[in-house]
Amino acid sequence: MSDLYTTANRTNTEEATGQSAMSSRYPSSELYSNTAIINSPNAYQRFSRSSDTYAEDVYAALIKDEYADYQNRFAPIQDQYIDEATSMKLLDEQLSRITANTKNGFDLADKAASMNLGRYGVTQSQDNKDKNDKQSSLNQSLATAQAKNSTRTHHSDRQMAMVTGSALPDVRTDISSGASSSTPVAS
Repeated sequence: MSDLYTTANRTNTEEATGQSAMSSRYPSSELYSNTAIINSPNAYQRFSRSSDTYAEDVYAALIKDEYADYQNRFAPIQDQYIDEATSMKLLDEQLSRITANTKNGFDLADKAASMNLGRYGVTQSQDNKDKNDKQSSLNQSLATAQAKNSTRTHHSDRQMAMVTGSALPDVRTDISSGASSSTPVAS
C-alpha cells in the first residue's frame, strides 16, 4: 500500500482533529520546496500516478511550492517596499537636516556680509544691525518653513505614488519663484 496521502486512506482522527496526514508524512522542507524543484521535470514523481487522488495531490503540492517560492522571493521585497512607503523615518531625518542646513546657510551669509563691510572699513550702527538681524531671522524662518512644507508635500506624494503604483514624483523647484511642482519621472 502506498504511503501517499489520499482521500481514500484518510482516518477518522484526521477528520476529528483537522490535521492532514500529508503534513505529517511529508516534512515541511519537502512540501515547501524551492524553485529548482518546481522547475525540475521530476518534481512530483513522489506521487503515485495510479492513485485516485494523484491530480489533487500534485496540485496541492504545486500550490504549496508556489506559495513557498512567493514567501522566499517576493514577500521580503514586498515587505520592504511597504515599510518604505509607510515609514516616517526618512522624513524626520530630512526635516532635521533642513533646520540645520538653513541655519548654517544664513549664518554663513551673515558672516560674509559682515566680512564685506569690514573690508571697506564700514561698520553698522546698532540700530541697522538689529534691523538686519531681525530681517535675517524672519527670512530664515520663512525659508525653513517653506523647505519643510515642500519636503512634507513631496513625501506624501511619494507615499501615494508608491501605494497606487504610479511613477514616483520628481520635485523640481523654480529658484526664481521658490515654487515647487511635482511632475512624474519619465521611465
